[in-house]
Amino acid sequence: MTKGQQFAQEMRHFLSIGTRTRRDRKGLDLHREIAEWVVTAAMQRGTLHPDQEAAFIPAFDAACAWVKDIKNGRGSWMVIEYIDQLSPWQFCKLLGDMIDAGVNTSSAGAQYFAQMRTQLLAQAA
Repeated sequence: MTKGQQFAQEMRHFLSIGTRTRRDRKGLDLHREIAEWVVTAAMQRGTLHPDQEAAFIPAFDAACAWVKDIKNGRGSWMVIEYIDQLSPWQFCKLLGDMIDAGVNTSSAGAQYFAQMRTQLLAQAA
């Protein structure tokens, strides 16, 4: 299992996310909740179980890229709309894919999202 797959599996288990879990749970946006737990694991060591920290920390750069380009609206509107429509299950997979693609800086995240835009445009044509 890759680091991205381990992250997705551990995060889904940690937040009790299933394939049919909706993005909004009890007033919480699960995309934001997932990103916040990743940041907590990376910045506040000892808050989580060491196994969870080890699984969540590799997603820190991917989560930061998501905040910068998607949450803050700096990326392509097409990519923002696509990602906003992802279920929490799919969002965990997206962050896992970003880990496996080697996204380790915000500029690498921007390149990842630019490539995603190209793929979305190709699918639409």
